[in-house]
Amino acid sequence: MIKAKKKKIIIVSSIAGGALIIPHAIAVPIYLKNANQQNVDVDIKFRSPSSAIINNAIGIDPLRVSNADNNLELTKPESAKPVIKPEEPKPKPEPKPEPVDTTPTEPSPEKPTESVKPGPDKKDQEGDGRIIVDAETELTINLPGSETLSFPVKLKHKIAAPRHKFPASDNDIINRVPYVNNDSPEVVELTVTDELKKAVAKPVREFLKTMLAFKEEAWRNESGKDLKDIDLTKLELSENALAMLKKGLILDYTNAFITKDGKLDSRGYSVVNETYNGTTGRMARDNARRRHFGYKSWYVRSPQDIADGTFAGWEKTDVKSEWKEFGLTEDDGIQVTKYTNNDPEFAKSNNSIRVVLDAANPKGYQKFLDFLTKTKKAGRKIQSFVIKNMGSKDQNQSFLSIIKALPDEIPQLELWFESNNTGAMIGLRGKKIDEFATYTTGNSLVDQWGLNPWAVDGVAYFQDVDYNVSKDYPPGFRPSTRITWNALAFDPENYKPKDPDPWKDINRGLRMALVVRNNEPIFQGGFGPGLNPDNNEKGNSYPVGLDISRIPELRSLKGFDYSPLGADGKPIVRKLRRITLYSDTDSYTLSADEMNKSQYHKIMFLDEPRDEEEVRLRFNGGPTVKHMYLNGNDVLTEEGLKNMETFYRQVGWKVFKEQFKSKVFVDKTNKKLYNQLKERGYPVEFRSEDSTLKLN
Repeated sequence: MIKAKKKKIIIVSSIAGGALIIPHAIAVPIYLKNANQQNVDVDIKFRSPSSAIINNAIGIDPLRVSNADNNLELTKPESAKPVIKPEEPKPKPEPKPEPVDTTPTEPSPEKPTESVKPGPDKKDQEGDGRIIVDAETELTINLPGSETLSFPVKLKHKIAAPRHKFPASDNDIINRVPYVNNDSPEVVELTVTDELKKAVAKPVREFLKTMLAFKEEAWRNESGKDLKDIDLTKLELSENALAMLKKGLILDYTNAFITKDGKLDSRGYSVVNETYNGTTGRMARDNARRRHFGYKSWYVRSPQDIADGTFAGWEKTDVKSEWKEFGLTEDDGIQVTKYTNNDPEFAKSNNSIRVVLDAANPKGYQKFLDFLTKTKKAGRKIQSFVIKNMGSKDQNQSFLSIIKALPDEIPQLELWFESNNTGAMIGLRGKKIDEFATYTTGNSLVDQWGLNPWAVDGVAYFQDVDYNVSKDYPPGFRPSTRITWNALAFDPENYKPKDPDPWKDINRGLRMALVVRNNEPIFQGGFGPGLNPDNNEKGNSYPVGLDISRIPELRSLKGFDYSPLGADGKPIVRKLRRITLYSDTDSYTLSADEMNKSQYHKIMFLDEPRDEEEVRLRFNGGPTVKHMYLNGNDVLTEEGLKNMETFYRQVGWKVFKEQFKSKVFVDKTNKKLYNQLKERGYPVEFRSEDSTLKLN
């Protein structure tokens, strides 16, 4: 028994082994701090999430809290409950121009190994319209040594709601093969028995016993031996652990601790079983149903598998010799491989041909266009295309002609970028691509990766399961990793200044990424989904950067719609953290009238402390920008002054600095604007003839 002495035990998570468990929460290292015969004091060290995360003010799933960013912007809590989704129902045919049905049309997800036996349906009394079902299933308890224990349980769960519909006017930007992010059921209430309590507590007791008996070296001093006298069989679950268990969340022994009143609790919890895990459920479903070279598990492919083009269960055979009639040679950097898999579930992709181009090889780069033309003319089918080393020799190397020459329908496509120049991707617009993936061996997490939504408008599945670098690596080590797209980008063809609405194509692309397809991981930026990714896009993350430097005519955010309407017709306000603009002089130029209409304050103002490391404003075009030039005879309106303040002093503080002797130039004829800026502390000067000379 634990007496009145102050005793706390902390489990050192690193002792538990290095197995990756998804999803689990925060590792909790615990160390003995002081010890004597009267008192045992234990120091607890753990990475504490922000209060916003603890209080769920930003809508972070407790099962994903270890992946949360402590610096996320605080938003008002949503009343939405976690979405749990069953097998996807088949879509009902709809007459045009009725709203598009976003219920997935793909086959139902693979049945979990744990059987769920439904009972009679009961209407949800909480008002969200979902059905509550009585069910029996097997609860999975993780044990030390990577073993698991199955325990039969009874529970009530909610069937997941189908994804809501968008109006027919969005048919051109909806996924042509509707995507569902989370179809797992949600536990409403799990029946907790004494036997279940003992089963859940057992792994913690065993781990404590093992650690105290054989891992004494893990403790900071000899005082850990005093804890051996505790009768571990007397330790019971805390009130919090029992409440979590009733919700279908099981205490994780690797993150467990003993409370001050001698009860077992944890900072990490796992779901009942894989059936109720929305994250791994999505990954398993996408791997089996969305991948061209599919496999039946949620596991990610390693950097080596990505580099080698290896997929679980698939055999590769070099068949380049069978394609030499199209001019291929051994030294041209083009590979032709056949993939086979005897599993009947993947029969559609069996015997697929995969062609890989090494763009760093000048012979292959020149030959590939001719190869595409000849194979298309001969009717030879290629199911998978891979273009590697894009930009590795020259970051301005043009790939637009090659991208446009690819077939209009492609089962699988991979593009490997070794520079941030991704402008060639717009050549994919309108192509029907079943699976698309982007990789790099460089830094996949930098802010400059910009994705044009129109480049992937015909992509049914943007692969988002493979390995993604989560930290910087030492020099010389270049793991293959999928790219994190945390910025949107647009190209000259998206802006039509002579049209009645020049920004129409841009705003349709923004709507696609920020709302209509925002339930897809690729459009969720760096922070991932919210609690209800399919029916509450407002709670999802999104790309927080914007690159419009490919369109020199665009001088600001004038005309941009960053408050697109949701499926319910209400605006979903999005904020922009970073922007990249074009400038061919060292003075960024726009009219005072455009500054009035620029929307910088509305879209980019952030009411939060400055992040000293973050670069919020970049320029492409040649020279280093350090000045501004507001031309024309207009003065700034009240909104224009807010826009100027936000752009110059908040967004552009790393560009426009006193140490750079930065200036704001105005025309000599506009003394009112000069005085207006001078009164507000800007380093304003009248423009001379050489103030805005082009320097490139």
